[in-house]
Amino acid sequence: MEKNYSVINYKDVHKLEFLDFCKKASLDTSMPAHKNMWKEGWQQDPSTLPYLLEIEKRFSNNNGEFVVLTHGTEIVACSGAYKSDFSDMVAIVGVRSWVNSEYRSKFLLGK
Repeated sequence: MEKNYSVINYKDVHKLEFLDFCKKASLDTSMPAHKNMWKEGWQQDPSTLPYLLEIEKRFSNNNGEFVVLTHGTEIVACSGAYKSDFSDMVAIVGVRSWVNSEYRSKFLLGK
């Protein structure tokens, strides 16, 4: 991975910065997933990423991990992995992945 990129566990990310990242991502209507990144009142909407992270805590309690990729001080991507409901031996990966449009051609999540 190029210099100035860092992978940070979600629990170590400043929550207001991440919510701002989600708000900005929701404006990218060229991607169908934009509608799941943010909504006003996300605290009551299980379809949103902030709800899954903060209310449901899907990636917490030894169930998985959610990471954020930064370039310098800017959050540019995120992705998660968690144990499946049917087997502790199976992980669901690439969950709720998002890459800002200007970084999409760099295959950052794959690296």
